[in-house]
Amino acid sequence: MFYHASYIVVVEVIKVEDQTRDIVLSRRALTWTKLIGYNRVAEASGKEVLVCQVVWPSVPTIDSPALLSQFSVAEVLLRRWISSQEREDQDKDDMV
Repeated sequence: MFYHASYIVVVEVIKVEDQTRDIVLSRRALTWTKLIGYNRVAEASGKEVLVCQVVWPSVPTIDSPALLSQFSVAEVLLRRWISSQEREDQDKDDMV
């Protein structure tokens, strides 16, 4: 059986030294406009947006799998707030 992905994954590379985005390793800058666009696509396709920030170590070359322990990943799952859905959920809670 084949399943489609449940997430739209956006990967950002963060420099360990100053916690800023690495413009060389990050393919695209994450802007509010792009984030809204990803959110719309996710809503239309029944997916969720997952932003993964890979904290890249300050090593000259990545030449061994042993260096993987120096990387870390922080993930943020974005959820769109829909006021009408929030009201429906609140009404259900009030009935119980």
